[in-house]
Amino acid sequence: MKLNKFLVTLVVIILCVGCFALVGCKKKEAQPSGDNYPVVQDTAKVNVYIANEVITTQQEFDQNGTFAKYSCEYDSIKNAEEGLLTFFDMQDPKIEYTFNGSYYEKVGSIVISDTEKNSSDIYRITVFTTIKADQDTTASAKIIKYGNYTLVNTNKAYDELTFEEGCLYVIAKVKY
Repeated sequence: MKLNKFLVTLVVIILCVGCFALVGCKKKEAQPSGDNYPVVQDTAKVNVYIANEVITTQQEFDQNGTFAKYSCEYDSIKNAEEGLLTFFDMQDPKIEYTFNGSYYEKVGSIVISDTEKNSSDIYRITVFTTIKADQDTTASAKIIKYGNYTLVNTNKAYDELTFEEGCLYVIAKVKY
């Protein structure tokens, strides 16, 4: 009798352990980050995404849109004297840009056209960053989400921007 109880208990324990092992070995599906948009970020790099779409409102920022991704090792850019311009120059091929002294007129494939410059609407190529020290803190700051990252536009000059390990920049044409 004791042997039967022992065997039943042993079988139940083995079944339970087997069930837990199967559940533990179940293939996990990749969980997208943020709002169902996977963003892969390498913490040893500085990552820059250039959007190929115009942002007109925060809600219209389409994270499934077309982006060009650029990155470089953090250690090679951390002391960049010209901030993003140094980053642009380090790419192979270099990211072309035009800075008119006040704002970018061109970064990579995004350009503020003459029509947009003369429009009653204001178009700007805006730099968004995850670096708190470089974020705009005024009431007019623009905030976007990219994956599970929250970025705020910067109002600093290109040579004042800093880099942190794993930082993320998104550059986009914005219609204000």
